[in-house]
Amino acid sequence: MTEEKAATLTFYMRQLSEAKKLGPKEILAGLLLSILLMAASTYGLLYYVAALTPFHFAQTDIVRYTIYMLLGLGIGTIIGAVICVIMVRRPRTITLLLKIHSFLKRNLGEYFLCPEVPDQSFRTVIRRSLYGSVLVAGIALTVLSFDLMGTATEEDILYFGAVVMVASVLILPFTVMQFYYAPWVIKDSGLFHLDVRDRSLSNVGDDLEDLLEFVAGIDIVLVWIELTLNTELWVAPFVIFVVVGPLFSIMLSFTLIFMVVKDRATLAMIQLLIERYGVPDMVNQPDYIRRRVVSLVDRRMLVEEIVEETVESAEPTPETIPQLMDEYGRMRAKAVSKEQGSIREARESLAAQDEIDEAAVTSLTSSGRENHDEDSRQAE
Repeated sequence: MTEEKAATLTFYMRQLSEAKKLGPKEILAGLLLSILLMAASTYGLLYYVAALTPFHFAQTDIVRYTIYMLLGLGIGTIIGAVICVIMVRRPRTITLLLKIHSFLKRNLGEYFLCPEVPDQSFRTVIRRSLYGSVLVAGIALTVLSFDLMGTATEEDILYFGAVVMVASVLILPFTVMQFYYAPWVIKDSGLFHLDVRDRSLSNVGDDLEDLLEFVAGIDIVLVWIELTLNTELWVAPFVIFVVVGPLFSIMLSFTLIFMVVKDRATLAMIQLLIERYGVPDMVNQPDYIRRRVVSLVDRRMLVEEIVEETVESAEPTPETIPQLMDEYGRMRAKAVSKEQGSIREARESLAAQDEIDEAAVTSLTSSGRENHDEDSRQAE
């Protein structure tokens, strides 16, 4: 690593360290809240099933299943910690969506880095955990592709909810790494895309999160509608809560673990984008980025910049000299034609003015003669 790149990373690390962070007490309180939510959601759902459905669970069974879910939460927390370590050490493992974005946006613009890390807060943790649970549940529904258009019984719905929950847990590591952590890290790294065609500037991480949230939300809404149309009204919210409730607890622990290493993961992504992909950043190339962004507002400036780059890059050769001379001749002919046209217009204007002046003089002369003759007749 060169001294310049090392200085750049040091600057960004200092910038990341200045943002407000969650303290150890807040993280521990969040993990405790995650445990309580898992226990309450699991116990409450099983008690509800035993009381209002044909499935009857003994109290010991409900407690045992709740303990199983708490053990699953602990295992999930360990998996989240392992994923965070992988992201910090190997940031290339979370570039799948970035590669897809660059493929779809090829030849339509360019990327640059301008990190602006927001402050951390517990409200942000709750909001992102809810988003993550909806995302994982929606992706699980998409992967399973259940046909719910037929007539379904309560047993079928409960079985469906259980299968979706198991599928969500199975795809959880990959989903969290690629579709939850990755857009977040890309967003905080300040990766922007300048689209010349649409004349737009957007944060890549924000775009990815908006797209994923839309897809996951649509999947859940469709399942809700299908269940409501084919079963009783209570079934749809029950199934969604069966999936999202425990997943929210798991995603809450994942988010809290990520908060501990978020700065290091963001710095690793910035280093990858600068060194491997050569993305311009505001520390090393501020003038270039500023010029490109300003040219987005004024298309004429963008065209002039392209023309200047083309002219500067075109070195005369024996083969191109005749073409350049012909082009110069055409440009000179247009200029001469324009000059001749201007001279001709000036001459015509002067001639017309002379005619007007001559007519005025003639009129004045004839008027003077008539007045003189009239005076002579009166004198006689």
